[in-house]
Amino acid sequence: MTTPTSFLVVAHSARLLAQSAARGGHPVCVLDLFNDTDTDRFAQCAEAVSARAGDSPGFDRDDLLQRAERLCPPARCLGLVYGAGFEDDTMTLRLLARRRILLGNRPELVARLKDPATFFALLDRLAIAHPETVLSAPQDRRGWLYKRRGATGGAHVVDAQSLDRIPASGEGYFQRRARGRSLSMLFLADGRRADVIGISEQLTARRGPHRYSYAGAVGPACVPQAVSRTLRNRIEALVAETGLVGCNSVDFLLERDRLAVLEINPRPSATMDLYDAHWPSGLFDAHVRACAGELPRNSSGHGPRRVRAHAIVYASAPMRIGHDRGLPDWCSDVPRTGSAVVIHAPVCTVHAEGSDPARARRQLTRRRRQLEERLAEQVNSEETGHGFEPSTAQREPQGRSPGRVAA
Repeated sequence: MTTPTSFLVVAHSARLLAQSAARGGHPVCVLDLFNDTDTDRFAQCAEAVSARAGDSPGFDRDDLLQRAERLCPPARCLGLVYGAGFEDDTMTLRLLARRRILLGNRPELVARLKDPATFFALLDRLAIAHPETVLSAPQDRRGWLYKRRGATGGAHVVDAQSLDRIPASGEGYFQRRARGRSLSMLFLADGRRADVIGISEQLTARRGPHRYSYAGAVGPACVPQAVSRTLRNRIEALVAETGLVGCNSVDFLLERDRLAVLEINPRPSATMDLYDAHWPSGLFDAHVRACAGELPRNSSGHGPRRVRAHAIVYASAPMRIGHDRGLPDWCSDVPRTGSAVVIHAPVCTVHAEGSDPARARRQLTRRRRQLEERLAEQVNSEETGHGFEPSTAQREPQGRSPGRVAA
């Protein structure tokens, strides 16, 4: 009988999960859309999966399943851990999980929570506040946002008034714009109970064609205890109702002491990056244990914690990664030499920390600007073969690829 040797980790970008797994001593094989240099460092094996054709980013199903069978076949797989990438394609998740132990939420639960009619009706039943949401276009679209069903990362969110055409029924939903701080609560669940890991403030691009795109986070954020307690109670009710397991997050708006839930991400999210170092064995380990019915507690103590922050640096021009001179050690998700990056696509992630959210955010801003200036200088320079080179490649249609083509 073959002995299982590694976990299979699959996500649009899996560096964070691979890094957290390494902290806990868990061997992983990784499949994602980028196969960045640091992902390879933390994994036993890692490969980039082809992107599917169409209007939204995602995996080519056949390529993903074939690579998974070769790299981490069921007989050698300790379990399947997945991140972002299956919210709008739960059939691929179901096929990937066949004959593997699924360490995450069931595909049918993911589908339920990403169906706007089902999800917002569930929130109403549990008395959880949310912005007004409708499935058909309002007669007056001013003050409304349009969100594509099952999409992630925020690039799909647009002002409804700017739509050239009304999308077909079932493609998405309309949500009234609401005021408030954009926050996210990361939590662990065992199918019955929930335990809060932390609340972070979310950053968005704010400019460019995808101004609602996720651009980073700062956490833990300062939130009134009463709000945190209320949200925790609501999440406990949601977990008891749905059976959520593992590491998940809930995105919400906070206006004074009033909160409005936007969505549930029923899988580990990018804000894990802010808290992983607080957990001695990493949050990958905590996720696996929670999926098995054990709700682990953080054993690192309750002393003062540094606030951490990260930001995604987007390309201001098409570029190709040349022979890397070396990015600062506060960068992660570093592309491989030869990778092509289209305009407005992610280049890498910048990290910072401080004694409080304001200090962490200031350091993050300085580092992001420093790196953006460096990229601009290298793209505009006449040098070739070093750093980041200008790319003459045409920009691919939105959603055709993750925006970065691995070498």
